[in-house]
Amino acid sequence: MELQEVATQKKNPRKNILSARKGKLINTCHEESKALSEIRRDTELIKEETQAIKKTAKKEIKSILKELDERITQSMTLLIEEEQKEHNDFIKIESQLEEIKQEKEYIKGFIGKFDSRVSKLMQIWKENALSLIHISEPTRQAEISYAVFCLKKKKKKK
Repeated sequence: MELQEVATQKKNPRKNILSARKGKLINTCHEESKALSEIRRDTELIKEETQAIKKTAKKEIKSILKELDERITQSMTLLIEEEQKEHNDFIKIESQLEEIKQEKEYIKGFIGKFDSRVSKLMQIWKENALSLIHISEPTRQAEISYAVFCLKKKKKKK
């Protein structure tokens, strides 16, 4: 230090202390300002990185949701197709069941007619003392069919 400064310091010590404190405060403010600038810069970098991460995450989530939506749509389509097939099969079965019921009713009617004819034949056989020798097989399985009955007159016992 120069002599004048030393002399000034000796004359006004309070001013010197304040001046030193002021210098320290200015240095501290400069340091704090630098630190604050670094924090602001770091904060901006973190914000930018966060925004980039958010964008990437949004894209990935949208992609995953789109894929899930496609899978769900495919599954629903398959389920609907299977349900439609089962429904069609059910309708076919119902139709076949109805045909079977109609055939059953037809057969019942045919058997009824056949039973009444057999009953009439039996009555005729008894009245005329006939015995059955042979019945041929029906000519076909249709609504109208023919069979041959061979009858023989019974001998009267004396």
